[in-house]
Amino acid sequence: MAGKEKTDKSFERKWRERLEGACSDYEIILSHEKLKPFHNWNKSISPESDAWDELEHALNIFYGDPAEKNFSTQFLERSLQVSERAFEENVFNKGELRSVRFPQNRSRATSAREYARALSGKKFNVKAMLTVADDTETYVALDDVPWEEIEQAQYLYAVRAVLVAGDAERAAELFESHDVFPYHKQEAFLLQALIASALKADGKTPLKDDKLLDRFDKFFDRIRSPSYTGGKSYCDAGQQRFEIGIIRHRWFFSKDGTIDWQQVIEDIRR
Repeated sequence: MAGKEKTDKSFERKWRERLEGACSDYEIILSHEKLKPFHNWNKSISPESDAWDELEHALNIFYGDPAEKNFSTQFLERSLQVSERAFEENVFNKGELRSVRFPQNRSRATSAREYARALSGKKFNVKAMLTVADDTETYVALDDVPWEEIEQAQYLYAVRAVLVAGDAERAAELFESHDVFPYHKQEAFLLQALIASALKADGKTPLKDDKLLDRFDKFFDRIRSPSYTGGKSYCDAGQQRFEIGIIRHRWFFSKDGTIDWQQVIEDIRR
């Protein structure tokens, strides 16, 4: 096994303190009628963001206390309710404000759904995660979609999704299409290096590349802090933190490519 599974910085106390300070807010969110998942459902222009918001509440609770099952379970259920209803009703290209995000909005809803299912104890759907890349490629290829900080961050969502799914070759294909990320250079370079190492190892894990793991951990230690909000450029910090944690675990420490979700949580919080 390459390197060490425990990184040098500890954020366990900070995550616990954050949870203690947020408990009353979580109680309000879970009990207030206007904050229910489907309040004003027909007016929601971004159900994928709603699903991720609920999922990130659950993740932040796990980081503060992995044994907590009350709030975290409810937020996972709420996240699943939103994403699954969005797919059942196929709302992603209905209405002008949703249509302009299509199919990028569907890709984020897919990842929110599959992560929530996995954290709820269900089987992780690798094939569904690969569709995140397909939808993202379709979206960025549209004539009216620019290549700015938001779109670059969204494209890296897709790269991370296929790495989570264990497909380094597909991830390499994504970088063949777009390899310049002026707003997100550090993450893009890091993921490209990981892909190169994974391809050299024929996709076998764990990767035996201590220098790359050290580089990865420097980035990981920065973004797993509770105070990290994404830096100067647009970034969904919660999603990035979680997915980088999954990728680190899956490629550097998993012996067969399977994901130990509890270990990912521990790696992020400690």
